[in-house]
Parts: sequence; structure tokens; C-alpha cells
Amino acid sequence: MDRLLLGGKIMDFIIALDQGTSSTRALAFDTEGALLAVSQVDFKQYYPHSGWVEHDAKEIWHTTIEVLQELEAKMNLLGGAPSSSWHYESERDNHSLG
Repeated sequence: MDRLLLGGKIMDFIIALDQGTSSTRALAFDTEGALLAVSQVDFKQYYPHSGWVEHDAKEIWHTTIEVLQELEAKMNLLGGAPSSSWHYESERDNHSLG
């Protein structure tokens, strides 16, 4: 969970990253579950053989950075100013950045 200064008050918010089959998406929610902003970027799928699909890991990484930057810009348009630290969780482990 991160904090956001929105409308003069500090507000906690949650960012979810969805790595789908053909796109990366970031969603920001308040602590009540209301959707605040969404960003989505498509990435290329490669079909080397019939019935196979591959993805470029570097492209997935770059789309992840891009959706987070777009999401931050959208949150700023709402009048928000996120704090400098980010926390992310996965099904396997937790990490803090910043």
C-alpha cells in the first residue's frame, strides 16, 4: 500500500499489476476498493510454430514500467502526489522498493 496526498489529505491506495497474455495493466484502488485509475499497454506475441506463443521478457519489463509511469501521471491529474517508496507483493514473496 502506498500513500497519496489527494485534495489536501493523505490517502492510502493500492496498485495492482496484471500481466496478461497480450498486455500489461496497472490499476490503482483506494482502501475501500474504488477504482481510481487504470493504465494498459499491449505487447507483441510471437508464434514460432503452430500452437506456440512466446513473449519477449524485456518488452514485458518495459511495458510494466510504462504502465506504472502512466498510472502515476493519471494519479497526478487527480491531484495526487505519491510518496517516494513503493511496495509490491506477489503470490510468492514481498519486496519493498525506495
